[in-house]
Amino acid sequence: QFLYFIGSTLQFISNMRACRFSTSAIARRSALAMQLSWTPRRWNSEDAKAEAEAKDAKAEEAKPSAEVEEKVAKLEKQLEEKTSEAKELKEKMLYAVADADNARRIAKIDIDKAKDFSVTAIAKDMLEVCDTLAKAIESFEKLDAETTKKAAPVLTGVKMSNQVLLHNLGRHGIEKMKVERGTKFDPNQHDALFKAPTTDDLKEDHIAAVVKDGYMIKERVLRAAQVGVAEPQ
Repeated sequence: QFLYFIGSTLQFISNMRACRFSTSAIARRSALAMQLSWTPRRWNSEDAKAEAEAKDAKAEEAKPSAEVEEKVAKLEKQLEEKTSEAKELKEKMLYAVADADNARRIAKIDIDKAKDFSVTAIAKDMLEVCDTLAKAIESFEKLDAETTKKAAPVLTGVKMSNQVLLHNLGRHGIEKMKVERGTKFDPNQHDALFKAPTTDDLKEDHIAAVVKDGYMIKERVLRAAQVGVAEPQ
């Protein structure tokens, strides 16, 4: 009986193991079947959801928010204001540069005029010396040959002094006018002291004689030449 009990017990345990294995296998098969049948549905649902979210994200990216639009408008307005300010500053700078150039030009003209005036005042006095030397030379040349020979050293010294004086005046832009008998009379450069009759070689409104030489300082008349003008009698 004891051995029978042992055998029966072992048989019962073996049957229970077989039954448990069979139940586990069936359960696993059922779970696998359910998983296989559920998985496609779950994947399809997740794909649709992901696609919808991607579309929504693209739509949000494509449509700027009101805050961004406001910032862009503000920046555009600031850019327009700064551009206008830069243009205004540029115009002011150009005006300032032009004013500075004009001021320098006017100042240079004033300085040149002041220099010319100072030179003119001295030069007019020096012209009297030139006149005196010129008259001395003319007087020497009218002397007889013997006297001229004796006074030759003096005449040479007077001529040299006159040349040096004219040279120094020339350094300051002072030049003697080229005026002689037969030169066309110019009221802007010549003073008519008297009238002389015309001749075959002297036409009307031409210079008949030069009483005193005229001088120019650069492009201005320093002293007009004093002349006689030919006129028909």
